[in-house]
Amino acid sequence: MSFLRKFEIGCGMATVVLASIVSASIVGPPYIDSILLQILGAVLFFVAPGLLVAVGAYLHATRGKILGYGMLWVGGLFLAVMLFVHALGGVLFLYK
Repeated sequence: MSFLRKFEIGCGMATVVLASIVSASIVGPPYIDSILLQILGAVLFFVAPGLLVAVGAYLHATRGKILGYGMLWVGGLFLAVMLFVHALGGVLFLYK
């Protein structure tokens, strides 16, 4: 297996780890009364796309599947959109 394939799998695993860290930090203080809704939101918006990226990276790097490449794109685009929504959402709200 080449270095780039190993790097792709490593980045996929790092995505899941970072998504889990973000999810754990969101669940901290009770922003919503229901802790179940907080966990569901964290899993839906961070962990599920991170897992999609990790599984897609594995399938694409080890088996060369086109499905894995598609999973990488879908998960990566969703996480990129959520980055801009969360990072710039507060800034745009301040200057409204």
